[in-house]
Amino acid sequence: MFEDGRLDELHARLLARNGAARLASLSLTRSELRTVTRMLSEKALTSHPGHVVALPSAKAFVITCRRLGGVVTCGRAMKHYGIPLRTSPGALHVAIPAQRSRIPDAIGRTVVHRVRGLSLPEDTEPPVAEVEQALICYMRCSGELDALIALDAALRLGYTTRAQLASALPGPRNAPLRSLLSQARPGARSLLETIARYDLKQAGYHPVAAVNVDGIGEVDLVLSRRPQAIIPGPANGTHVLTAAAGPALLIETDGYTYHSSRSDWQHDHLRDQAALALGHTPLRLTSSQVLDRETVRIVSPVAHRLGIHPDVTPGDF
Repeated sequence: MFEDGRLDELHARLLARNGAARLASLSLTRSELRTVTRMLSEKALTSHPGHVVALPSAKAFVITCRRLGGVVTCGRAMKHYGIPLRTSPGALHVAIPAQRSRIPDAIGRTVVHRVRGLSLPEDTEPPVAEVEQALICYMRCSGELDALIALDAALRLGYTTRAQLASALPGPRNAPLRSLLSQARPGARSLLETIARYDLKQAGYHPVAAVNVDGIGEVDLVLSRRPQAIIPGPANGTHVLTAAAGPALLIETDGYTYHSSRSDWQHDHLRDQAALALGHTPLRLTSSQVLDRETVRIVSPVAHRLGIHPDVTPGDF
């Protein structure tokens, strides 16, 4: 009975550590080490290089993190924090302290990031990098658009601020990342908005996100012949369309899942009618059009008819 009690205790301690741990972190007594040996022989535990033991139910990424002494970062960390991604996270990315000298063999399809000042959570917490450190890793190894999607969402969700991230990116080496950060907009409400805004900016337009239009409400993106007349709104990342900025092209990017009920459908049509009555031009993009990167092709001829033309050199607003 006493031995069974130790089995249950060790099982509970490993469960509390997400199913896997280095033996040294368990601070085992000699009798407990004998219990571990018994659990291994009975296949109640599995043994892994680096003196790591795991319950059969432990997830592979947790075992890899324990072996490396690191934490999940990049795409899988974004998913953990509820930050949207265009595609599945793919290969496991693990951040380890920069001073770690050796990477163990046979860690599978894993990308390892050495991070100065890496914060490591307690073993009882999920082995995931802090959101700011995960974001910076993601900015370094993902494409510009994917990084911008993550930045928009992290700012919108209140995980960090532009100033906090900028302070973590000092020096000339980080200038490209600071430049990318300056383009992030917490007013972007969805991945689709970020993609459409990015593509329009790349084409030389000056899209403004989260714009409140009198008589209509908030619009995803707005193009105007006088974008400087679209002023900051009361909430962070929001804007207000002034009379001087009209008439404007009002672009909505919400997909079917956002407007799938009859009442939503009716509301959208009433908004479009109100926009037309005020002299604005509403334009709705489907999610597949935005994801297929067709925004510029669809928007350009409409913008041209309204006298809204792209710059030769794209600018930021």
